[in-house]
Amino acid sequence: GLYMWFWDPIDYSEDRRRWFVDVGKTVDGSFVNEKGREGEWYRLGLSNVHYIEEGCMHLGDRGMGRRPGRLARPGVSHDASFQGTVYPSPFDLPRVQVLVHLIDRGVDLAVYGPPAEWAQLNITSRPPSYGAPSHVIHRESKATLSLSRLQPGTELYRSERLMDGAGAGGCVVSEAFPGLDLLLPVGSVLVANDPPDYERVVRAVAADPGSCAWRRQAAMEAVWGYHTWQDSVLRWLSLVRESRDFAFRPPPPTPPPPPTKQ
Repeated sequence: GLYMWFWDPIDYSEDRRRWFVDVGKTVDGSFVNEKGREGEWYRLGLSNVHYIEEGCMHLGDRGMGRRPGRLARPGVSHDASFQGTVYPSPFDLPRVQVLVHLIDRGVDLAVYGPPAEWAQLNITSRPPSYGAPSHVIHRESKATLSLSRLQPGTELYRSERLMDGAGAGGCVVSEAFPGLDLLLPVGSVLVANDPPDYERVVRAVAADPGSCAWRRQAAMEAVWGYHTWQDSVLRWLSLVRESRDFAFRPPPPTPPPPPTKQ
């Protein structure tokens, strides 16, 4: 069989959405990280679409996907950090509003991402970070910001920073969304609802970094127990196997005709 595994937001642009629909009609199954849109895709002709959680991508001193033996010191760097990109899209507006507010209010915030993109908003950024350096930033920051894009109609959608930050043992601050407590233990992630709320949470953590110690540990244990890329791949293999079994199961044998009465 031929399958498509797509884990970037499908609605980044009309071209991307059109490509996803067109390709989805040609494969035996599609796997996405946007839960709750299966009915939408079915109406467009994609009948075999499944949700797979995007697990934590971690590269540490023991190799890709293996729990690291050495960890950076927690909470010794900036009051808050954000690692990511920004696009001229209404989906990114809440993210930008929070970051601009924190900067204007003098919060010690470090942004990591493409400098040219952030310069358009008069925000100075450090170079993008990936792999092990990214996880060091999550952990060394007193607070690491998830700040997902808006994804209307998508259940459990969150940025990869939520799981990557938690898996690194970061003190994660996330927007509140239904199902957050299904992904990570209650209280292991701090939540904020608007720019002033983010400022309040970050300043509280910066004033007492030790208050986040148990949150860091609880979130990290949950991620390495249930939310790694290994878990995602195993789920994918299971769904593919079920799909193949369903698609290629031979029909039941035709029952013999009833005996003829003499």
